[in-house]
Amino acid sequence: MKRRDLMKTLATIAKENGHTLTIKEGGNHTKVSFGEWKQVIPRHNEISEKLARAIIRSAQQ
Repeated sequence: MKRRDLMKTLATIAKENGHTLTIKEGGNHTKVSFGEWKQVIPRHNEISEKLARAIIRSAQQ
């Protein structure tokens, strides 16, 4: 999955839950959070489907 598509999906999930997506760029990873949920996302253009699904599942809970 493309990184930009994952970020759009996370922004949609945050909006559905009434939160604003917060993005902080680090050296090798991007820190993404909304509400109580926090996740670190690698800074690659292409993220494996398995990792992307795991990140999306954790955001939806």
